[in-house]
Amino acid sequence: MPVSSSSGPAPTATTRSSGWRLALMAALVLGLLMLCAGALVVVRAAQEEAATVSAQAERTPQGAKIALRGEGWPARIALTISGSAPPGGQAPLDLGTAQSNADGEFRASKLARCTTSDSTTAGGRVTITVSTGDGSVRAESWVPAGVFVCPPR
Repeated sequence: MPVSSSSGPAPTATTRSSGWRLALMAALVLGLLMLCAGALVVVRAAQEEAATVSAQAERTPQGAKIALRGEGWPARIALTISGSAPPGGQAPLDLGTAQSNADGEFRASKLARCTTSDSTTAGGRVTITVSTGDGSVRAESWVPAGVFVCPPR
């Protein structure tokens, strides 16, 4: 007569320990959290890359009056405004700062003195650059170089 040495039913797949299930659930939750965090980084990068600026300028007796308008910037942040060297200018333009609002928009009006009386240098463009303080977000526009030519006296 055969003798059985088992004291109970043979283990099956349905009798796995609950610790294994808990570890599997934790791994799944952690994976989902990492996936969501990655998606947030992509969304933030897409928002920052969408920053735009437009510039319009006119020649006035005081110099070049530059009107700027921007969208898609980080909310409530100081923005630095600069420009490439205008005709007759020896250095790039420092046009100061502007502040974005809660919607990431800004408007600014800047005045830059005229830099030359030589109208033959009126061709071309002056690039206007707007950037966040750390330079992580930036956008460019341009104005005609002719607005920096001093009006005749």
